[in-house]
Amino acid sequence: MKLTFGNIRKKEGEIMKVLTGELRTIQQGLGEIAMVDNIPIKPSYWLARLYDKTNSELRALESGRMNLLKKYSVLDNEGNPKLKVDKDGNSLGEYDLTAENKIKFEKDYAELMKIEVDLTYNTIKIKALGTLAKVKPIVLFKLKKIIVE
Repeated sequence: MKLTFGNIRKKEGEIMKVLTGELRTIQQGLGEIAMVDNIPIKPSYWLARLYDKTNSELRALESGRMNLLKKYSVLDNEGNPKLKVDKDGNSLGEYDLTAENKIKFEKDYAELMKIEVDLTYNTIKIKALGTLAKVKPIVLFKLKKIIVE
């Protein structure tokens, strides 16, 4: 049985299982909805808490990505992944991997993006958010696991 206070389900929280590859989309949605004025305080609080949780998971994901880059990239003198440069020495914005290592990196990275993580959250009913005239439908789509009718 779920107890409701206002429009927010009041309990310790539900567990949402998401893939690491979905975290950026959820965090983008949370960031976009945070820009909307006049969201009531309770839903705003729960959204902020979930933003912090996704941010923490994204830091872990980025750490894993960097470890893979250190494993497969050409390293500089300090042991950091080296960026490719053009003939003038300007960065091309991508890491320097051999063709063979790029395939290995992409395989391991795809696995990293399929890791299932648990996020504890409180479901928010859409009417608890108040007037959402400024929210684009794509934002609500990104948050479909959190916001319910």
